[in-house]
Amino acid sequence: MPNNNFRLIIAVLSVFSFCLLVADANAADMRMHPSICTTDRDNNETSVFRGGPFFANNSDDPIVVYCPVPSSSSLRHSSVSQINVHGYEGVGRSNFAFACSRSFNNSGITCGPSKNWGSGYAGVYGVDPGAWTVSSHFSSFPYISIVLDVDGYISGYWISD
Repeated sequence: MPNNNFRLIIAVLSVFSFCLLVADANAADMRMHPSICTTDRDNNETSVFRGGPFFANNSDDPIVVYCPVPSSSSLRHSSVSQINVHGYEGVGRSNFAFACSRSFNNSGITCGPSKNWGSGYAGVYGVDPGAWTVSSHFSSFPYISIVLDVDGYISGYWISD
C-alpha cells in the first residue's frame, strides 16, 4: 500500500506543478522602443538618434507624442493592467502620459486619465489602461499619448497583463 500512496502523492504534485506552469505561461509583457512613436510636429523638433531615446528638441512648447501599441495574441489589449513610460523630465518641466484608444469604425477617440511623471529620470509608472479594457473598445486601436516638455525624452514603454 505505501507504493499506492506514493503514486497518489506524485500524481497530485504533478497536477499542481502543471497548473503553476500554465498560470505562469499566461503572464505576458511587451517592451517597446520609442522609434515607432510619432509626434504632432515635424521632425525638426524631435529626434531618435542611433537607437537612443525620443527627444523633444528645439521647441518652446511641449509636444504630443503618440506611441502605438501593437496587437499580440499573448497580450491582448483588453487584459493590460500595467503601463509604464520610461524617460526624462527636464528640471521645472511637466511631462504626462495617458492611454487612448482610436475606434475602428468611427472617428471616436477615448483616453483615460493623465498621469504626471516624476522629475528627473523616473518616467511614469501606472498609467491607467482603462481606455483599452472597456468592452466597447476591444477591437479598437490603442496607443499611449505623451505630452513631452522641452528637454524631455522617452526611452521606451512597457505594458503587462
